[in-house]
Amino acid sequence: MARRTSIGFRLSESNDQMHLTETYKVRPDYGPRPAGKPDECFYCQRKVGDDHAEGCVMRKKAIVMRYSYEVTVLVPEDWDDHDAEFHRNESSSCADNTLDDLSKRLSVAVENSSPCWCGDFKAKYLRDAEPGDFQKFKLDPLS
Repeated sequence: MARRTSIGFRLSESNDQMHLTETYKVRPDYGPRPAGKPDECFYCQRKVGDDHAEGCVMRKKAIVMRYSYEVTVLVPEDWDDHDAEFHRNESSSCADNTLDDLSKRLSVAVENSSPCWCGDFKAKYLRDAEPGDFQKFKLDPLS
């Protein structure tokens, strides 16, 4: 049996995966693509108004991933690895400050017309999401 959460997910009790049920229906604005027919999903060929086929890439579930970026930052010249890690992980420096580092890196990339981060980025699947993952940060999964 499945139950709906307050944020538009169906939580399947059999496998505890959070499926975004709003992505199940083929809608004129969700499925058709300019390269395909205007009244059907480009990927599963189901008609507007029908459900996307199981396995269609348009049906979504929520997962938790860890993103890792390599960025160059400025620190006091006498800091070693312990000092730098302590400052970012255990001191009073808020983790939100790291967004400034990422923002600077992005600005430089855009300025130099080289926005590719492939060599500086890694993503790792951690687990399927739970309702609390969205509620904790008041995230809207549809945005």
